[in-house]
Amino acid sequence: MSMSDNDRPGAPGIAFERSLRTTRYLDPSQNWAPAQITSEIRRDPLLGTTGRLAHFVGFAPQPEDFAALAATTREICPFCPDRLEVVTPQLPPDVFGAGRLRRGQATLVPNLSPYDAFSAVTVICAEHFVPIGDWSPELLVDAISLARDYAAAIRAAGHALPYTLLSWNYMPPAASTQIHPHLQVIVTDEPGTNVTARIGAQREYLKRWGRPFFDDLVETERAVGERWVHDSEHVTVLTDFVSLSALSDVRIVFSDHQVLDTLDDAALGDFCAVMSRLLRALGETGVSSFNMSFFPATADAADGGRLHAVLTPRLSFSPALHATDIGALNLQLGEPYMARSPEELATSLRPAFRPPSAGAASGGS
Repeated sequence: MSMSDNDRPGAPGIAFERSLRTTRYLDPSQNWAPAQITSEIRRDPLLGTTGRLAHFVGFAPQPEDFAALAATTREICPFCPDRLEVVTPQLPPDVFGAGRLRRGQATLVPNLSPYDAFSAVTVICAEHFVPIGDWSPELLVDAISLARDYAAAIRAAGHALPYTLLSWNYMPPAASTQIHPHLQVIVTDEPGTNVTARIGAQREYLKRWGRPFFDDLVETERAVGERWVHDSEHVTVLTDFVSLSALSDVRIVFSDHQVLDTLDDAALGDFCAVMSRLLRALGETGVSSFNMSFFPATADAADGGRLHAVLTPRLSFSPALHATDIGALNLQLGEPYMARSPEELATSLRPAFRPPSAGAASGGS
């Protein structure tokens, strides 16, 4: 069975296509009575790629406590303040002047396992372990600002590299090799397959429909209401119709920016305030780990691109067995699957952005 949401409100270029599939079986828990389970194949409205919604029977994310692991790694951590100055490398002075870039508690240093010619690590804060619900907007603003500083210095030195990539692997299920919070920053002329495909698809959408894709997506998701989460002054929060994460992705779309480098303080502050509330809310749903990346467009707003960040929750399906959420289907066959629907996730996240009720206790005396 196949259906398309073509009659729903919103932009005509946005389609939420899904194909329902029914699996029939004899249920041993019901004395072998006939039963069935429905799954979906969904099509991404921008790229046209597919992903699957496959509800795991009785599935719920199991929160993981990394505090004990943090305690055992603190004494050998290269990013803690007493070792950061001694064991991390310095930036070349002909490009950056200072050996390290700093803002507040954040420090940017070269990556000793680089992904490109200009590849850096930003140590976000002095604290070795920060639980997912304890991130302040101020810490995030300082850390992300260093990516702008790093890219600006590279271009000022005469390197014509148009793309600044910033990613965050938070905790071991997200492939972090250090508990101490840090970001990956790459400035390059080769942004990779996925970024290039998204930039090209946004350009083609503008050419066909005469409007930026993400403007239409936000308008449509807001009208439909199923995956819309929150609007602030500079960003809109949505869950993805087709997500990479088994727990469903959150996409934060900037309304007025194309690249990370041009984010003004107001837009960056807005984004970080939203991120702080999102991370707290995701933690309350059982999420303990995530990947986050900024997806740049091009600096030319005329091509219809929009800067957006994707937050992908990560988990171990069975922590006791060390069973990760990456298997043959998504890693090798390139087919992501969701065990929790984006509609369910959006519903659970919206309360985090509601203003406190008038009758709420003030907490003071």
